[in-house]
Amino acid sequence: MTDGITRRTTLAALAGGVAPLRQDVGKDLGDSAMIGQSVAAPFIRSRSVLEKLREIGSSVRDTGAVGDGRADDTHAVQDIADYYARVGGEWFFPAGIFRTTAPIVLNCTKPQRIRGRGKRGVYPGRYDPAQPSELAILMPTHAARGAVRFVGSRTGDGSVELHDLALATLETGSVPIAAFAWDASDRFLRNFTFSGCSIHGFTSAFDLFRSGGGNSEMGLFKAQNCTINRNRWIARTLDQTQWNGFLFQGNEAGQNGYAAGDGGIAITAHNVSISNNCLEGQRDPVKLMGSMRGISVADNYFEDNVGNAAVHLENIRGPFDIGANSFQTFDQAKLNHLVLLSNCGHGRVLGPYRADGVHKMALPVTAIRNAGRNGQSANVNSDTNGLLRMDGFDNGNGYLREPQCSALARERVVAAGRAIAPWNGQPMPVAHHDTKNDAAIAFDVAIRGGAGDWAVVSWLFSRETAAAMPSDPYASISINGTGMPSSRDYIAYGFDEYWRAGEWCLLTAAVRLKVEMKRLLIRLYPYGVTAPGGHQTHYLNPVVYVTDSAEAILPYIDDYIARSVLKPPAVDGFLAGDVLVNAAVVAGGQSHYVKLPGAIDRWAYA
Repeated sequence: MTDGITRRTTLAALAGGVAPLRQDVGKDLGDSAMIGQSVAAPFIRSRSVLEKLREIGSSVRDTGAVGDGRADDTHAVQDIADYYARVGGEWFFPAGIFRTTAPIVLNCTKPQRIRGRGKRGVYPGRYDPAQPSELAILMPTHAARGAVRFVGSRTGDGSVELHDLALATLETGSVPIAAFAWDASDRFLRNFTFSGCSIHGFTSAFDLFRSGGGNSEMGLFKAQNCTINRNRWIARTLDQTQWNGFLFQGNEAGQNGYAAGDGGIAITAHNVSISNNCLEGQRDPVKLMGSMRGISVADNYFEDNVGNAAVHLENIRGPFDIGANSFQTFDQAKLNHLVLLSNCGHGRVLGPYRADGVHKMALPVTAIRNAGRNGQSANVNSDTNGLLRMDGFDNGNGYLREPQCSALARERVVAAGRAIAPWNGQPMPVAHHDTKNDAAIAFDVAIRGGAGDWAVVSWLFSRETAAAMPSDPYASISINGTGMPSSRDYIAYGFDEYWRAGEWCLLTAAVRLKVEMKRLLIRLYPYGVTAPGGHQTHYLNPVVYVTDSAEAILPYIDDYIARSVLKPPAVDGFLAGDVLVNAAVVAGGQSHYVKLPGAIDRWAYA
C-alpha cells in the first residue's frame, strides 16, 4: 500500500450504503479495490476503496484489531496511532472491545481526531466484557503508568481530540494507574480535548506527572460531556506539575473515590473553569492548588460528598470565583466544609465558606437557618483547618456588627498618635510599635471560655514601613499563656501582594478550645517573627471574644472603644477641631473633647 498503513485484514464490506464490487469482496485492501456505483444512486461514481477510506477516516480494524475482548489488539492500535502521528487526520474505533497489554502512545506531532461509538451510561457498575455492547471500548489489562500516553516530537505539539471513546478496566488483576497520562518532562504539549468519552475503573482518569527533566507544564486541557465514574481520582497534577488552562464542563463525574486517600479533581492550574458538572458521592471533589490565577468553579451539583471540603482552594492568588453551586444532602459528620479557602488572595464566593487565610474577601453570606450567623461549613465547628482572614475597607464594610458571644474583652490603646478611622473617616488615637524594640506586640487578655467554644481575636493594624521584602504578619494565640491544646499560630501569607504600606488591615483569627480557658496570650508580629529593626506599625488593641460556633465568627471593631478616651491625649498629630468621645463622663460633664489650636494638650469639652 502507498499510504503507509500496514493492513492485517481483507475487505469484507463497506458501511454507508455504497456496496463493494463483487470481485473485491474477500480480497486484500489494495489500491486497486474499487467502490462501484449503487443501483439506487447511479450518479455516484466508482472510486478506489483507499480514496473512500481517506474521507471517512481509518479504523483500527484496518491495521488488524479484532475487538473481541480476548485478542491482544495493542500492536494494531499502536500501528494506526503511529501512522496518524506522521500525517495527522481522523481515525476511529468501531464497535468492539479492544484489549491492550501495553500503553498506547499517542504522538502529538500532527493534529488528530480519534472517534469511538459513544459513551457508557451513568454509574453502570463494574465493566463486564461479557455483556453485549455496540460501543467502542478500549480495555487495558496491564499495570503501566497510563492506558494512553501522550508524547510529542517538538515543544508545542498537540491538538488531539478524542470523541465518544470508552475506556474501562476489569478493576481486578493488572490495571493501569491512569486512563490518560502526560509526562511533562518530555516537553510542553498543548490542546487536548475529550468529548463524550467515558472512563471507568482507574486510579485516576487524567494524570499529569513528571519523571525528570526541566519542564513541568502542559497546556489547554478540555473535558466536556464525559462520563467519569468508579475511579479513585478524576484528575491529578503530580510531581509539581501544572496545567495552563483546564476546562471541565458538563460531565457526569460523580461516584469516584470515596475512601480516605481518594479524591476528585486535585490539580495545580491557571485559567481553570469547572462548571455544570455532577460531582456527587465522592471525597474532596474539587481541590485547586498553587499560586494560580483565573479560577472559576460554578453551577456544579454536589451531594453526599465526604472529606475536608467539597471545594477547596489552596494558595490561589486570584482572581477566583466560586459561583452558584448546588450543595445537597450532606452528612455533617463526614464533610468539614462546603467551600474552604486556604491562604488565598482576591476572589468571590457566592455562598458560605470557611476562611483559612484570605485577603480582602467579602464576608460569607448569612445562613438562613441561623439568622445573624455565617453558614461557613457543613461540619460547622470542624477545627481541622483554622480560621484566619484579613479584611480591608474598600468595599464599605465597617465591621461594626457586634458578634454573638458569651464573653468579650476590649481595651483602649495608650495613645501615641492620631489616625483616621478607615470605616467612618473620624479621628482616633492609635498606638505605635517599632521592631527595633521587639518583633512582637504582646497582649495578655483575661477572658473565659469552655471546651468546644471558639476564642476569636480581631486586630486592626497598619504597617507603615514599605520594606523591600517584608515577612508576612504572624499571629501566635496561646491558650492560658502556656501553649495548651488548641493553641495555634497563623501566618498571613502573601500579605505584601495585597496590602499597601499605610493601609489598615483587620486581622481576625480564631482557635477552638479543647480545655477551659481563663486567659489568652496573644503575640502579634506585624513584620514576621524575625523582622529587622526600624519597621513601624500603628494599631488598636485587639478585640477578643468567645462564641460557641464558627458560624458566629465575624471581624469586629468596637467603634466606641476605638474613638473614645478617658482623658484628652497629649500627643502630636491631632488637628484643631478633631473630636473624640469622652469615655469618663461625670455628673454635669460633656460627651466629647474638641482639640483646640496650639499646644498638644489643649482640648475643650463639647
